[in-house]
Amino acid sequence: MKKELKVAIIVVGITAIVIAGFLGYEVWQMVKNNQQADDQPRTEIVSYRMVYYDNGIPGSKYEITVIDNRIEIKQTHFCSAVDCGEETVEEKKYNYSDENREKLGKFIDQLTNAHMDLMNLNADNFTEKQNDIMTGILLGEKFFELAIEEYQYKIEYSESDSVSYTIYFKEDESILVKKTTTNEDYDIVDLNTYAIQFNKDHMKMLNDYAKKEAELAKTSVIYKNATLYKDEKNIIRSIVENKEDYLEEQKAELSYTIEYNGINCLTPILRLYADNTYEFYDTYTTDGTPVVPKTGTYQYDLQKLIKNISKYPEDNIGPFVITDSDNHSYQTYSSNVELNELLKSISVSMTKCLEQAEGH
Repeated sequence: MKKELKVAIIVVGITAIVIAGFLGYEVWQMVKNNQQADDQPRTEIVSYRMVYYDNGIPGSKYEITVIDNRIEIKQTHFCSAVDCGEETVEEKKYNYSDENREKLGKFIDQLTNAHMDLMNLNADNFTEKQNDIMTGILLGEKFFELAIEEYQYKIEYSESDSVSYTIYFKEDESILVKKTTTNEDYDIVDLNTYAIQFNKDHMKMLNDYAKKEAELAKTSVIYKNATLYKDEKNIIRSIVENKEDYLEEQKAELSYTIEYNGINCLTPILRLYADNTYEFYDTYTTDGTPVVPKTGTYQYDLQKLIKNISKYPEDNIGPFVITDSDNHSYQTYSSNVELNELLKSISVSMTKCLEQAEGH
């Protein structure tokens, strides 16, 4: 019995040693294979390749490679002058968030679905928005994010040299805002996104404002700077500060604007409001600071002015342009008696060039 037990123990021991040796060999093989794999160059999967020509003079070619969430761009600067030397090459790499990478993929797929050759994309064949998106891709993820957003109307408002707001008015009348902060090299160092969620009446007020501005500018993209008119200050403030209270204040209503186009330079603008106040802009600034208009009140009957112009439609071709709140314009001459009475009553002169504001 003791002999049989001894034999069994020996058999079990030998079996354990064999199994341990086999497992050890398998582990060693796995480690060895992993080390060999690490020594081999990894093959990265390329999602997209594109070649884009900006059609500048002399212009550049951009070879764009999308590898997962990384964007690699090789820019070749063309050279057309006899003595400009050889073409130069510049390379950049950007990392995208998952959300922006998905948007980029959809944009490229749209180009493919439109039967565009991704290896020969030309700025001349793109819409303005498509070129904006391509420019965003070339400048970096934050610029791409600004350009790719869909909109019906868009306001680009520059509050200062370093802070600006891009305001997107959507087809469904929702409003999205992206606030950007830039450094001295105009690189975006901060991008903050938020939605405007006011009550129904105030949302309509904002969308109506954007639509009217677009109709006046005859474009879906409207540019605003730090100089804001009396009737739009609270609208812009409500958006950039995301405070609905500004829209509760009594809104100034514009009645007429008067401009003079009789000389070859930028001339003053007179804005007349329904509450009998006016703003007169006859200066400009070059440092991004707001223009401060001359302000005051008027007591002249503006309907008298318009009626007398309407009496003589054949005279409606002069250098003075008077535009009402519905964007209907009238033209008249410097000899117009009613116009001269109005301008004299508030002591302003329209027939001059803008002057630079003191200190600016």
